[in-house]
Amino acid sequence: MLSRRFALAALPVVALASACASAPSGGRTSSSFAPSSDLPRLRATYDSGFARIARALPSPTVADPTPLRQLRALADFRVQEVGWATLRGDAYIAAESGRRSGGWLVIVPPGNRLLRSIPGFIDMDPGPVHALQIRPAEVTEVWAGLLLVHGLSHLQDVMRGALGPAPTRGQVLQGEVRAYSRMLAAADPVAGGRLRPAIESLIDRWHPSSIAALAERADTLELADVELLNRTLPADTAVSQAEFADRCSFFGVALLIRFAETHPMPLAELLSALDHVAAAGRRDWRQ
Repeated sequence: MLSRRFALAALPVVALASACASAPSGGRTSSSFAPSSDLPRLRATYDSGFARIARALPSPTVADPTPLRQLRALADFRVQEVGWATLRGDAYIAAESGRRSGGWLVIVPPGNRLLRSIPGFIDMDPGPVHALQIRPAEVTEVWAGLLLVHGLSHLQDVMRGALGPAPTRGQVLQGEVRAYSRMLAAADPVAGGRLRPAIESLIDRWHPSSIAALAERADTLELADVELLNRTLPADTAVSQAEFADRCSFFGVALLIRFAETHPMPLAELLSALDHVAAAGRRDWRQ
């Protein structure tokens, strides 16, 4: 049975973990966590990153694709229903005034035992509290905003009943498709419209015969490919190895999402490809 813990966007999803592991360390910090005194600064980084993404979204039109419409709804969800909290032991303490019905965001302080159960950057609290737990790792503003897009998508799924306490593997994978589709919909505008064309250039170069073939190719995504996609973003250098690995994860899945957007196919084919890269990267979408 699947637990409610989803291991959100932070573990190396595909076997491009080898490319990430061999990446040069220039520009990336060696320390794992920010000190406890810096947690308010990290909260501000996540807020400013999410706000930057919201500002970059194009004006609404009737022709907007579903992920873009969902992304705007997610921005409203964040403002209206999700607030920051702090941790006192295992207890959540509101860090903002006003009641929140949707849940909480919390940066787990260094030394807290809960860090041992967070495999990546952000994860869902497996208990009764609807909260996203965030590791206190350094992260650029734009990537912090994208991490919130992914995490809030899962939190919204839980709050809206799209994922119950014991979802099937297929339901979990569909939740990841929603989260990564929204993440790509957020990343491309903030990248000035350069990310999707860069992804398409890789797909055109490889010319995969199917999404299954693309999933196999994503397993061997090279460092040069990762850097090509990184350069489309406003902050093209990750500030921690954890952030760099997370970018690798996103790019690997974004290739599949974009291929599915431009090559109509049954949902089952996309889910199968996503399941393949999850297994290849030992992604902790737990069962």
